[in-house]
Amino acid sequence: MCVIIALMAMVLPNAPDKLPLPVTDLDWQLLSKGVFALAVGFVASLVAILAVSSHLRKIPLANKLVLAGATAAAEAPAAETDPIQRIQIGQVGTVESTCRPVGKILFGDILIDAISEGEMIDAGQQARVLRHDGNRLIIEKLS
Repeated sequence: MCVIIALMAMVLPNAPDKLPLPVTDLDWQLLSKGVFALAVGFVASLVAILAVSSHLRKIPLANKLVLAGATAAAEAPAAETDPIQRIQIGQVGTVESTCRPVGKILFGDILIDAISEGEMIDAGQQARVLRHDGNRLIIEKLS
């Protein structure tokens, strides 16, 4: 409301103690011309913003204002010496702590964090490796 009154006050001449309400024909003409000028300025600024924003990366000083494009996050790779690399797909292990969906599974003497696919796997049950997902091991319960 205050912004509208301020815009009208810019367009219409008025005494400091009165609201800028148009009364005479001259006031209405000034108001209509002022509103038209504000509308043209608003549309022109939108067009200018759209035109400049598409070329902002090419302007030498302005390209520092634009963030670089987002890059896809890569999966966290497992190191070659990581024990997870010794676990093969299809290998069967014993669940040490309940997977709901994350838990620990024992393959021989290697204890590794694993993620069950979908269902909860209780401790002591057998589980099979479905796949490696970066540095995560995805498992499923054996029937």
